[in-house]
Amino acid sequence: MKKFNRLSKSLFVLSSMKFIFIVSLILSIVLWSIPVLSFNTAIWSFFQEKNGVDFTQDAGFYNSIILEFLEYGTKVPFLNEQEFSHMQDVRRVIVVTNVIFFVSFLALLSSLNHLTKTNRRFMIKTIRITSIAVFILSSMIFLLLLANFDYVFDAFHKILFERNFIFPASSILKILYPDEFFLGLGTIYLLSIIVVSLAAAIISHRLKLK
Repeated sequence: MKKFNRLSKSLFVLSSMKFIFIVSLILSIVLWSIPVLSFNTAIWSFFQEKNGVDFTQDAGFYNSIILEFLEYGTKVPFLNEQEFSHMQDVRRVIVVTNVIFFVSFLALLSSLNHLTKTNRRFMIKTIRITSIAVFILSSMIFLLLLANFDYVFDAFHKILFERNFIFPASSILKILYPDEFFLGLGTIYLLSIIVVSLAAAIISHRLKLK
């Protein structure tokens, strides 16, 4: 009976580690670039300038205020009530996704360490299959983004935000961050997933051959 209990416990731990590994692997690949894109004003400025945002009108200053708000939740005096409400939603999404990423990455490292010692074959196979699946799905979304940005942008906002994300052309948020700005960020985000998932698939395939 004791041997059976030990065996059951070992199988449960192994199954749990496998599940944690799969979920944390997917989340780590999908979310790894969010902290970079969320808080890097150099990337923001690049796409703003590329899409005609006038930096002679203090766009850089506005970016710094928005960044400070995203990091610390400080006031943004140049936003009206609806704009500020939307940015609060944006901040919540960014904070949650960043927390999920860091927790997932730690879980991935822990499960990776465990499976390397106990079930390396499963680990390599899972990395290969999962990364290929993520690569295919992200590539499809990327093509859809290029073909119909408005549809993807609208669907994304309807999933993550309340109905406070539609602003007139005169809105400071629209002026600072036009739709083309988000097309650029979305492109970088999806390409980051595509590159990492493809690299993981190639590396795991080569490990399989050894």
